[in-house]
Amino acid sequence: MSLQFEFPVNLTAENFIVELSHEVSTRLASRQSSRKTYYDSFDWRLYSNDITCEFNQAKSASSLTLRSIKNGLVIADAELKKVPLFSKAFEPVIMRDTLAPLLDMRALLPVCTLDYEIYHLNLINKDEKTILRLLIEEYSQFNNRVLLQPVRGYDKAAEHIVEILTATLGLTVTDKPVLLTALQVQGRKPKDYSSKLNINLDPDMRADIAGKYIYSHLLKAIKTNEQGTIADTDSEFLHDFRVAVRRTRAGLSQIKGILPANSSAYYADFFSWLGQITGPTTRFGCLSAEF
Repeated sequence: MSLQFEFPVNLTAENFIVELSHEVSTRLASRQSSRKTYYDSFDWRLYSNDITCEFNQAKSASSLTLRSIKNGLVIADAELKKVPLFSKAFEPVIMRDTLAPLLDMRALLPVCTLDYEIYHLNLINKDEKTILRLLIEEYSQFNNRVLLQPVRGYDKAAEHIVEILTATLGLTVTDKPVLLTALQVQGRKPKDYSSKLNINLDPDMRADIAGKYIYSHLLKAIKTNEQGTIADTDSEFLHDFRVAVRRTRAGLSQIKGILPANSSAYYADFFSWLGQITGPTTRFGCLSAEF
């Protein structure tokens, strides 16, 4: 059974509740302004494992929720005042045990932040018992959403509500996380960084053109990891930085004849120097001035 639904364009949360109340008995449990910040590692290790990490902040409390991308179900959640940088710092055991093998040494960093209104709506039967909980999220930049939270023992009631939401109220089933929509607004997409050297080269491409593609990709990797390396956010920034430098040096020594000899010699010396000064990690704290 589907649990996540997207509103039609321009349908507000208040109007949705009014329309739904014509079909079933509802009770608004709470409404409050909230801020949702999505977190992941720099190289998207959680998203790559079909998990979103949401830090929700409201006046009353703040909590971190790990949710399945496939069905929206909660994997783990905990009340937290702030998000630890590394998984080993999480006190809730289930949260730490879920994050640690995925993140390993990588830091948990904010990806994007959304302000929204959140409604907790209960559907009740004639005996005043809650048969289904709805979590409604109202956004200003894109379509609103509702997440169904089934109550044990009322599966048929939940199926009936799904029929009302789709056939009567015009909501559509969605498995697309809000994170994706938010990133699209920013002109981004998940997994927009990888340390892998993924370059599609045409076998018929001229060697100098292919070299430009390779060196441009490696330069982007160096620049992308530069600030995280200087800030010493986590050790993988330095690792990926040094790998890109090493690959550039290898290209300069192995791909012959595509650069003028003087240029090739200059950059060979430069990247040799760059590899040397970023080698001993004990010296790296004083490199910001060099950069």
